[in-house]
Parts: sequence; structure tokens; C-alpha cells
Amino acid sequence: MYDQPLTDAAQNPPAGGLESENRLMIGKLLLTLVVIVLAVLYLRKRYQLNLRQNQQRSAANLPTQRNDHSELERFLSKARQSQTQVTPASTALAPRLKIILWTLLCVLLVSGSVASYLYWQDQRRLVTVLLHRNINDAPIIYRVEKRNLGVGEFVTDTGIRVTVSANERMEVVGL
Repeated sequence: MYDQPLTDAAQNPPAGGLESENRLMIGKLLLTLVVIVLAVLYLRKRYQLNLRQNQQRSAANLPTQRNDHSELERFLSKARQSQTQVTPASTALAPRLKIILWTLLCVLLVSGSVASYLYWQDQRRLVTVLLHRNINDAPIIYRVEKRNLGVGEFVTDTGIRVTVSANERMEVVGL
């Protein structure tokens, strides 16, 4: 059985190979993008609703036209005070802060994407597995993707599932 590593499993590889895993990865990415788009749409709608409510409140707080000007004077004095409280330095800080936050968001997204890609690429790296039956015999050599290594079993790049018995020793080269 071990002298011939190519069996019926090599001719009929197990379902769910690399193509299905790529589809699964693409599906996960699409699901993530859908969730992000829905969150952005929700937050935009909520922001517009808050903006409309604030405009209605400010319109409701405007003084009505009357003959006595004391209420109008109070309103104008409050407006003048609020204008004097806003300094040019604080208005110049808002666009800078916005640019810094967007830059930070982009850096986080790019670094997360690069880290995910590098991990994905590392898991698909081929390693060599030496299966020793006896101390005196030459080992059987298999090529295995790193992600297909398990405890006491592995799946070769040709689709053969190999289970290591208790009297065999598995040696992985290239980790």
C-alpha cells in the first residue's frame, strides 16, 4: 500500500480543491464589501437625518417678527458671541484632522489587506513531507501545501489523503 503512493484517490481527487477555496475566499471578500457598503449607506442616511433635524431646530429657534426688538437683540448678541468664539485655528484644524483620519483608515486597510494576502500566499506554499516507515527503509516523499498539513495526516498536491499510522514517522521539510 505504501510502496505505491498513487492510488485511486490520485485519479479522482477529492471535491473541494483549490478552485472551491478560491471561490470561498472571493465570497468572503464580497460579503465583507457588501457589509461595508451597507454600513456606509446607513451612516450617510443617519447623518442626513440628523442634519435635517438640526436645521429644523435652528429654524424653530429663529425669532418671529415683533414690534419689540429686545428678543431680536438678544438673538443677535448670542450670534455675535458664537462668531467670536470660533477661531481661525480651530477651523483650519478640521480639514487637517479629516485628512489624517482618512490617511490612517487607508493605511489600516492596505496593511490589513497585505497581511491577509501574505498569509494566504504562505499557506499555499509547497513543502516536502518525508514519510518514514522503518528506520532502514528510504522515506516516501510527498509534496504538500502548507495549509493541508494536519496532525497525523495530510493531503498531497495531487489530492491524495495520507494518514500516518502509529508506527510511521512524518518529517516536514521546508517550514
